[in-house]
Amino acid sequence: MEIEEQKSNFNFDANKSRVGNYYIIRLLDSGAQGKVKLVQHAQNKKYFAMKIYTELGQQALDDMQKEVQALQLINNHENVLKMVEFIYDGEYVKAKNKGSYKVTAVVLELAPNGCLFDYVKVMQGFHIDIARYYFRKLLSGLKYMHEKGLVHRDIKLENLLLSENYTLKIADFGFVGASNQILYENLGTKTYKAPEIHTYSKQGYQGEPTDVFSAGVCFFIICCGHYPFNQAIPQDKLYNAQQQKNQSYWQYQIKSLTQKKIKTDFVNENFIKLMNGIFTSNPNERYTIDQVLESEFMQAPGVDINQDIISFNLNMSKEQVEKSRLQELKEKVQQNNQNGSDNHQARAVPENLQGEINNIREGFQKQLPAIPQFQEAEILGLENSSTQMALKKDELYPVIIYILKNMKIEGYQLDEERIKIKLEKSQLCAFFNNDEAEELAVKIQVGFNKQTDQQQNLQIFNICFARKSGDYVNFRNLFDQFVALSEQFQ
Repeated sequence: MEIEEQKSNFNFDANKSRVGNYYIIRLLDSGAQGKVKLVQHAQNKKYFAMKIYTELGQQALDDMQKEVQALQLINNHENVLKMVEFIYDGEYVKAKNKGSYKVTAVVLELAPNGCLFDYVKVMQGFHIDIARYYFRKLLSGLKYMHEKGLVHRDIKLENLLLSENYTLKIADFGFVGASNQILYENLGTKTYKAPEIHTYSKQGYQGEPTDVFSAGVCFFIICCGHYPFNQAIPQDKLYNAQQQKNQSYWQYQIKSLTQKKIKTDFVNENFIKLMNGIFTSNPNERYTIDQVLESEFMQAPGVDINQDIISFNLNMSKEQVEKSRLQELKEKVQQNNQNGSDNHQARAVPENLQGEINNIREGFQKQLPAIPQFQEAEILGLENSSTQMALKKDELYPVIIYILKNMKIEGYQLDEERIKIKLEKSQLCAFFNNDEAEELAVKIQVGFNKQTDQQQNLQIFNICFARKSGDYVNFRNLFDQFVALSEQFQ
């Protein structure tokens, strides 16, 4: 079953790129087959995530339709990411009528707080009652899937997303299978994968026990802040020790927790019994979801946890999570540089804009500011968002001026030593009404990342918006509009 693109007589804003009824705001993620973008519905103004695919082969199209059919079956549980719309034969319309091309798109509810893995990594494990809370939510979502006849087969912390109020959302159903069939594919992520997938793939395996195993790995990491073992295979010493119920295994885990200054009182007889029941190599003896939920450890008294407490605790770590993501991005860029790879398609200013950009450049009397290697240290204390453009060095500043002028923002202050623009209330009133602009102050900082094309002298530039004060939603609206207008230079 397919959900076709809805036709609309709505008068769309031609200055914004869109797919169907959704304006494209910015890139969220990209993969081998497509991109995930933040989008806004043109009429109800709600935000969503959109997976956009171009030039899909038949196998990839079949896989995507399989995922879409699964999402249609499991679209009514608070802990499963909801599909909003499937656009089979859609059209990506570029801003300012710069052309269009065919796409296939899946619109999903937005999970703006990222994945559970990021928070566990920064916090080095959760308080045990918060860990139990999230484990129950994960098992509730999985049980719902199983009752609908589906198994996930790639449960991991990276696929457990967090909504605006930190509600857990099971996501990424590319490996979904039928719960009432013998499965044969060796799918999943090795550190979470059940042993029978490693060893039984030729003779087949049941999917439900594999989901329980992977969920158990997630729970262990949420509690302890590290993996229980490398892989559930005979060659893995830690997994072997755990299977043999060797006391040294738990002594090792307690020692690891102590070194990280994490309380170990939860590693008691009931916790060990639960983990042994989940991690057993025999899927016929493995705990079911109901057995896990009814276990003594899961039924033990503790702090009464609700969503407000969860939001308070995780929100306190949000800034650290953002810093960690930024550091990972920097390391990824550095690794790409070392490998000589370049994932950006460098392109110069479009011909139809070249004249206007040249006029801005020639009208700028002062020497253009220097562009340093990007230094994010001074803006890390502020809430910030970044985008990138590939341009010639002497085109960068005129392009930014061009975009700001199109946003009707004038009178900005320029740091003469490097490109750093301050926008205060007086400059923003043309973009917002006066009430919305009240107290909002933004700093735009530009830095050079790396050379991309020696012949064309194109470089990747990082443009960072930092919110100094004012309403965050208005700040995001300002940034999103800048990104939408910058798409023609990306």
